[in-house]
Amino acid sequence: MRSRRIDPPPPRRSGRHEDPGSAGPRSPPSADDASVLRTRRLGSSGPDITLIGLGTWAVGGPYEFGWGPVDDRESVAAIRHGIESGVNWIDTAPVYGLGHSEEVVGLAVEPYRVGEDVFVFTKCGRK
Repeated sequence: MRSRRIDPPPPRRSGRHEDPGSAGPRSPPSADDASVLRTRRLGSSGPDITLIGLGTWAVGGPYEFGWGPVDDRESVAAIRHGIESGVNWIDTAPVYGLGHSEEVVGLAVEPYRVGEDVFVFTKCGRK
């Protein structure tokens, strides 16, 4: 797996997805927020997840089966925007960018409570 430094996006100073006076991302919408996406229970006893998730294959960037060059800062910002807009699960895999997608997702979810605010679903790698 390749490894490269990913600089996080600069904090947003304005915009509707930010707590007033905050330099960082806001928490995902609360259950009483009218804009919350619909959810369903995962299995019979799993967490409630949104009907829409965020796929991150393209976030992996250029490689043999990749999408071509991508900006990691934009990818982190897009993932955070999805979470702030109510999406509570992210799909990734070791094969997406040969692991790079997982690295970017990991950076993007740092401000959140993984397993509570957001869930990260990955799959087994390939040899």
